[in-house]
Amino acid sequence: MTNNTLLTGADRDAYIAARFGEPESASQPGLGMGTFDPVDAMTGIGDGPAIYMGFWGLYNDANLYGNWIKLEEANTAEKIEQCIDFLRQKYSNPQDHNLEEWMVQDHENLPRCLHGENPDLDKIEEFMTALEDIGADNIEPYLMACDNQHSIIDADDFRDCFYGIYDSEEDFCQQFHDDNGSDLGPLANHIDWESVWRDFDCDGWHSKRLTNGDVAIFSS
Repeated sequence: MTNNTLLTGADRDAYIAARFGEPESASQPGLGMGTFDPVDAMTGIGDGPAIYMGFWGLYNDANLYGNWIKLEEANTAEKIEQCIDFLRQKYSNPQDHNLEEWMVQDHENLPRCLHGENPDLDKIEEFMTALEDIGADNIEPYLMACDNQHSIIDADDFRDCFYGIYDSEEDFCQQFHDDNGSDLGPLANHIDWESVWRDFDCDGWHSKRLTNGDVAIFSS
């Protein structure tokens, strides 16, 4: 089901033609929606947040008709709803009652509170707004922070709790003491930084291992 390749030009047009029929002209976005064209949000998902949108009625009939929606493009509830309407209109029978209720059948790079078949689209918009402020480079620690709070947190709250990425917890402890003016001199070479981290951990700090092996450090 996953389509992780970003498509442009002739490849984009061929994909849309295969999925939904011939594409609209460049001067006439899908569904006539001005500067936002749902087609752009449904042509490859890349590495960012995305959802695979389908329909409950079709799913219950073993029909997985739908498409990935790239949330960097469809970054508001209204734009996601426009993509859903586009999918309805491009179905072989747009009046089919099975298209009434949408469902998310898969997802990429979303916090756990947005998992499930019918996430709150306004919450997805809230997440994407914060992510745009935070920056895509920090998406992994931001997802961790949201999961830790079991909710979407805004950019300011993320910056308050996120203390950066380090090679290890011990590396963070040593850097923390250096940044706070602790002149340990030659004693720094004899400190058990692993034990120092355990003290941090007891005070409400915690770490999360990133996919590249580094650790993200958070405060409570």
